[in-house]
Amino acid sequence: ERPSGTLPASRTLHTRSPPLYIHLYYMQPLAELTTWIVGAAPLAQEFYLFCFFCLGFAIFRTEAVKRLVFLRGGSEGSCKSELAGARVSECSVEQLRTDFEHGRYQQVLDGWGMLSTFTGEALTLVISALLALGRPEDVGLCLAKAVAKLPHLRSTVNAAIGAIANIAEVPRAQTVAALRDIFEVALDSMDAPAMEALAKAFAQFNDEQRVSLLLRRLASSGVAASRKALSDLAVSFLMCRNLDASLGYLQQAFAAAPDASTSALREAA
Repeated sequence: ERPSGTLPASRTLHTRSPPLYIHLYYMQPLAELTTWIVGAAPLAQEFYLFCFFCLGFAIFRTEAVKRLVFLRGGSEGSCKSELAGARVSECSVEQLRTDFEHGRYQQVLDGWGMLSTFTGEALTLVISALLALGRPEDVGLCLAKAVAKLPHLRSTVNAAIGAIANIAEVPRAQTVAALRDIFEVALDSMDAPAMEALAKAFAQFNDEQRVSLLLRRLASSGVAASRKALSDLAVSFLMCRNLDASLGYLQQAFAAAPDASTSALREAA
């Protein structure tokens, strides 16, 4: 006999767990979902950062926020620092002259852009500094740009050319290269006195061809060479012992002003 309420042994219920492949089947989507979430998290974070950046940029571009920020003590300090920076960055012609006299040629070039007043002396110092640094190929372009941006310096180009033609410390070859660069690059930036000064500089180096070209350029523009310019050419060629060129320009100067040309030749002798 069996106790009441019990089933026969043959009918006893047995619970069995699902096979392993069923567990793997249901775990695979969960693993894929987890992998997708982990991979998407950095992208979502970057997206949120980009959104907050755009929002902050838009907010701080508004005039109301600008006024609020500046009124809380930032404006006074920034203005003082800007004024102090402006005072530090300014440069004077006297400073350029001091730097040049002490051989600080690169500082002369750096100070050109920080000048408070641009003068012919400053232009001469910059051109001379380029020569001292061995950069004659940059002289013409520098001169042309200076005259283009600062038209009032056009009348001072003749002084700059006369100065660089008489720098004793610069080798002769570099001076000639600088004058030729001016002739090729900056000729259109010159007035009549500057062309006469360039012609005189070429005459000091016995360059008859460029002197003749410059005088023809003057004549084509309706301007004749002045008496003093012709006398200077005669003297310069005479100093180079080019008697033919000296006599030729002396005749032209004598025809224009006998007294002036004769006195100039006597001074040269």
